[in-house]
Amino acid sequence: MRQCRLWQPWFLLMPCLSLISTFIRELVKDLEDIKGDERCGCRTLPVVYGSTASRNLALAVTIILIAMIAFWQYVLFQRQVMGPFWALFGADLIGLLVILRLYTAEDRKHFRQVSVLLKILMLLGILSIPFIYL
Repeated sequence: MRQCRLWQPWFLLMPCLSLISTFIRELVKDLEDIKGDERCGCRTLPVVYGSTASRNLALAVTIILIAMIAFWQYVLFQRQVMGPFWALFGADLIGLLVILRLYTAEDRKHFRQVSVLLKILMLLGILSIPFIYL
């Protein structure tokens, strides 16, 4: 009897990548609107722990995300599933841009740019899913 592909261990990687990228994006959105959150009394991570600590957390989690994507690419390469392997190079490049932009971000405009890059990263991840079954 053939085992369903959905139950393979790597299947859980995609939801984890999605969860982590969503967390990063929400943290960046909080950094983008830190002044408004302070005025309204919202207790977001940037308000409570400061923008530097929050930005460093976003950087660290982004590095973990890129490492997970690289691991995913390694698994795909080993299984010779080349479509998503090559498609995820775009995600790698966007991830590196996110890291660079986060590192240099100083104002709302910069964090908005990071947010857009993260949306593109998430889209590339979603678009790579159908290639797994080709």
